[in-house]
Amino acid sequence: MNSFPSVFCLAWYNVHHPFALPWVLSPQSQEIPAYVHVHFMQHSNSNGWKILEFRCSTWY
Repeated sequence: MNSFPSVFCLAWYNVHHPFALPWVLSPQSQEIPAYVHVHFMQHSNSNGWKILEFRCSTWY
């Protein structure tokens, strides 16, 4: 089964490397989601990293 209920996930990515896939942290998995419905809020810190908060619905 590759589907989970939508949960809030956190992902870090560096704004200076926008094409790098974010690492996702969630209760279900620490893998990159296959498909995400991205409704995210961005939070920057001083060294260029942002936190994305979004709902992950389908995982590998």
